[in-house]
Amino acid sequence: MTTNLSGATAPRALGIEEVVVVDGAAVVYRAGSVHALNPTATLIWESCDGEVTLDGLADELAASFGIERAAARRDVIDVAGELLTRGLIAVAGVRGTPGAEVSPVFQPSSACSGCGEGPTYERQLVVESGAIRLSVGADGAIVDALATAFGPHAVALLEQPRERASYGVVLPAAPRHSGVMELSRLHRGPDVLLTSRDPERILRAVVAQVALHDVAPSRLRLDAVVVGDGVRAVVMAAPAHRNAYAREAARHGLSLSDTTAIALDVESGTVIHGPEWNDLDLAALSRIADDRRHLGAEPGPLPWGRMELVAIVVEGPANAGSVLGEMGGGIAWDDATPLRSILDAARAVPLRSGVEPGQIAAWLQNP
Repeated sequence: MTTNLSGATAPRALGIEEVVVVDGAAVVYRAGSVHALNPTATLIWESCDGEVTLDGLADELAASFGIERAAARRDVIDVAGELLTRGLIAVAGVRGTPGAEVSPVFQPSSACSGCGEGPTYERQLVVESGAIRLSVGADGAIVDALATAFGPHAVALLEQPRERASYGVVLPAAPRHSGVMELSRLHRGPDVLLTSRDPERILRAVVAQVALHDVAPSRLRLDAVVVGDGVRAVVMAAPAHRNAYAREAARHGLSLSDTTAIALDVESGTVIHGPEWNDLDLAALSRIADDRRHLGAEPGPLPWGRMELVAIVVEGPANAGSVLGEMGGGIAWDDATPLRSILDAARAVPLRSGVEPGQIAAWLQNP
């Protein structure tokens, strides 16, 4: 996760007047208020040097206290959210220089540091999505189909790619005999974002994923999924066991988006899922997928479109820090002050804690 935090190393910028530490616990005086931090919160606060990330803090906490990394990450998100709310830490670099140039290439960081570089691809297609360019890796025939699908947004072909692709598509051939079936996959680096028996679903997902990098300045892009009934929806971080979650959601009449990127239009109170480009040729994707389909049922995806946003749902405490920690990994940290955008969204949209499909179905029925 690329969210860099600044805290104890920038006391003047944050208005901190005095700090007293006793037995590893800090008492911080800021803007006329007193904030007492326990040793864990103090360790996290003192580690915020403008360079450390939330994932880095989780690694430090797990090593220092001998706890599971997943538990450490939850603690870091909870504490960081509270520290953000109190104004004791800030996201480093949000006061950028107006007009700073945005990088033209998107290279995702890996959320799975032990998984290696991920698949290699025969070719890569370079796609222009708003102010950035992304590469999509696949075998030759799939790249040709994607180039047709993206139309004018496809700007180059890399026949011998040297760098890791922004996204990658793996579509195994359908098995001729019964046995173990390899599913089609959408990758971001080594991470698997989506698996499916239907290769066309993977191809449509990568088109939507790439297009969702082209977000208007008035909207907020988050690394999240949409869970909804086609009219109303919530957004949340992608569940760890996505297919099992989708099956449970289907039992409550809900569907899950295939992308892990969404756009919030806070002013209208809606969430946008899927591409808004009107010059895509999706028929090309059906043709290339025809001979690679696998038999078997699976819950269908949430249809593309714009839905009423009922809530932003988090696993941790219902505050802006949890939203940042759970869904902020894909934000481009330029001069656009993404923290302010998340805070604005948190004030305008209900935040709720709990991601069980049954609870979400109840919220959608009675927003």
